[in-house]
Amino acid sequence: MKQTDDIPMHDDLTPEMWEEEEKSVQLFIPTPSFIKHWKEKQMKLMKDTQDKNEENKE
Repeated sequence: MKQTDDIPMHDDLTPEMWEEEEKSVQLFIPTPSFIKHWKEKQMKLMKDTQDKNEENKE
Protein backbone atom coordinates (compact mmCIF):
# COMPACT_ATOMS: atom_id res chain seq x y z
CA MET A 1 0.00 0.00 0.00
CA LYS A 2 1.52 3.30 -1.09
CA GLN A 3 1.34 6.38 1.10
CA THR A 4 0.38 9.63 -0.57
CA ASP A 5 2.98 12.37 -0.29
CA ASP A 6 0.67 14.94 1.27
CA ILE A 7 -0.13 12.75 4.29
CA PRO A 8 3.07 12.22 6.25
CA MET A 9 3.07 9.14 8.40
CA HIS A 10 4.20 9.98 11.91
CA ASP A 11 6.64 7.07 11.83
CA ASP A 12 8.85 8.66 9.20
CA LEU A 13 8.69 12.26 10.37
CA THR A 14 12.10 13.83 10.75
CA PRO A 15 12.86 15.86 13.89
CA GLU A 16 12.46 19.03 11.82
CA MET A 17 9.03 17.91 10.73
CA TRP A 18 8.08 17.13 14.31
CA GLU A 19 9.06 20.67 15.27
CA GLU A 20 6.88 22.04 12.50
CA GLU A 21 4.01 19.87 13.70
CA GLU A 22 4.40 21.12 17.24
CA LYS A 23 4.59 24.73 16.13
CA SER A 24 1.41 24.40 14.15
CA VAL A 25 -0.33 22.97 17.19
CA GLN A 26 0.89 25.81 19.40
CA LEU A 27 -0.24 28.36 16.84
CA PHE A 28 -3.79 27.09 17.09
CA ILE A 29 -5.88 29.93 18.48
CA PRO A 30 -9.42 28.91 19.40
CA THR A 31 -11.94 31.13 17.69
CA PRO A 32 -14.97 32.40 19.64
CA SER A 33 -17.18 29.97 17.77
CA PHE A 34 -14.84 27.13 18.66
CA ILE A 35 -14.91 28.12 22.33
CA LYS A 36 -18.70 28.42 22.25
CA HIS A 37 -19.01 25.00 20.65
CA TRP A 38 -16.56 23.49 23.12
CA LYS A 39 -18.36 24.97 26.13
CA GLU A 40 -21.69 23.68 24.85
CA LYS A 41 -20.16 20.25 24.46
CA GLN A 42 -18.78 20.36 28.01
CA MET A 43 -22.13 21.49 29.39
CA LYS A 44 -23.89 18.67 27.58
CA LEU A 45 -21.39 16.14 28.93
CA MET A 46 -21.92 17.41 32.45
CA LYS A 47 -25.68 17.31 32.06
CA ASP A 48 -25.55 13.77 30.66
CA THR A 49 -23.41 12.71 33.60
CA GLN A 50 -25.83 14.30 36.06
CA ASP A 51 -28.76 12.58 34.37
CA LYS A 52 -27.01 9.24 34.64
CA ASN A 53 -26.26 9.85 38.32
CA GLU A 54 -29.89 10.73 38.95
CA GLU A 55 -30.98 7.50 37.30
CA ASN A 56 -28.54 5.50 39.39
CA LYS A 57 -29.91 6.97 42.63
CA GLU A 58 -33.42 5.69 41.96
